[in-house]
Amino acid sequence: MSVILFYAVDYFYYDYLQQRLNASVLNYFNDAGISYKMATESYPVFKVLLGLIILSVLAGYYFNRMIAKYQRQLPYSNTKFSVWYVVVFLFFALGVFGKIGQFNLRWSDAFTLSDNFKANLALNPFQSFFSTLNYKDTHPDVKIVKENYALMANYLGVQKQDSIHLNYEREYTGNTANPNPPNVIIVICESFSMYRSSMSGNPLNTTPYFNELCKKGVFFDRNFTPSYPTARGVWATVTGIPDVLGDNNRSASRSPDVVDQQLIINDLKGYDKFYFLGGDPTWANIKGLLLNNIDSLHLYSQENFKAKKLNVWGIDDKNLFLEANSQLAKQQKPFFAIIQTADNHRPYSIPNEDLGQFKKVAYADDTIHKYGFENIDQLNAFRYTDFCYQQFFEAAQKEKYYANTIFVFVGDHGIGGNANAMYPLSWTEQRLTNEHVPLLFYAPALLQPKLVHSVSS
Repeated sequence: MSVILFYAVDYFYYDYLQQRLNASVLNYFNDAGISYKMATESYPVFKVLLGLIILSVLAGYYFNRMIAKYQRQLPYSNTKFSVWYVVVFLFFALGVFGKIGQFNLRWSDAFTLSDNFKANLALNPFQSFFSTLNYKDTHPDVKIVKENYALMANYLGVQKQDSIHLNYEREYTGNTANPNPPNVIIVICESFSMYRSSMSGNPLNTTPYFNELCKKGVFFDRNFTPSYPTARGVWATVTGIPDVLGDNNRSASRSPDVVDQQLIINDLKGYDKFYFLGGDPTWANIKGLLLNNIDSLHLYSQENFKAKKLNVWGIDDKNLFLEANSQLAKQQKPFFAIIQTADNHRPYSIPNEDLGQFKKVAYADDTIHKYGFENIDQLNAFRYTDFCYQQFFEAAQKEKYYANTIFVFVGDHGIGGNANAMYPLSWTEQRLTNEHVPLLFYAPALLQPKLVHSVSS
């Protein structure tokens, strides 16, 4: 009865708001009287309840007869019962998981249908309700927004400020006459802590190749991600909006309530859009965020690559870069691409095929700890990231697209640790190490080298 009632509420909730039932329905209890009148005046509530009661009585009568009939039958043998029990259990276990793969069926998979009605039809009201419980008390506060509008408008450079209607529109006229618009490749660098890199002056010189790139590009050495961890970093990079939903165990990408976003990526008219991820994109519901918001996106993930899976995060970063380069080299139109790395993350795997060209190092534990690393595996994984960047550029430089491409490298977040040897004490004690990451715009044919000390995000 309760399950049927839940689906009935979901049916009318969708009719009212064009959304599947979610935790925001609980907010209507704040004005229970008004909500009750609205519901009873808009929908046949009492007729539906009466119908459900009759249906429940009939169903109860039917199942009681079925049970009585079953009890009159001869008992099954224990062996036969056990076999059927295992078969039925496995069948329902597969149904609960939802699909064959590393991750279970998630709400983001519904949005691959590229149609809001079909996507909502595929959702489950129980899942959407309970998965949004953590977000039900998260609401925009218009009063606070208006109080701080001038500060934000000045920071964002809004030309026509309007604190009443909260206008944030900004217009910039680019070089629309350019017959050869540049390509853009954004590399989201996993856990790319500034204090652990060569750019901070770290004596372990972990990223010598990337450090040389920074000297030839526009490099921001005081860039901070708005939050931690990866799901939030990806959200901020793709949407341009900081993810500030509660504690670190939640992220906006996991909330169906904010799955619809307006992205500047879609304003790149005439561009093909690509996203390359070495693992499974259903992680943190990133797949739903991407496919539901980036028009005509070509999403490449673990199942689309030739390279073998290295660990839980999919293929290694070197092969991710090389396969992305192979796809981008075929393009005839301008393109916008995002490549999301993962190897600088536990379990810090380095593929055997690279151990000849990439040389691991060894240091005493006190040296490793002094310069910000927990252990030698973490240090070598960070160095391997630099090796992968080098392999990517050496391959890209051979392609036609290279000279007319803007490469953007940014860390999704940093990692807390001992930065005292490179930065003031506050970096370690206040955990600025979690957010301080490199930001590089590299395009030798298009941008003049510049070191920017301004705080950026």
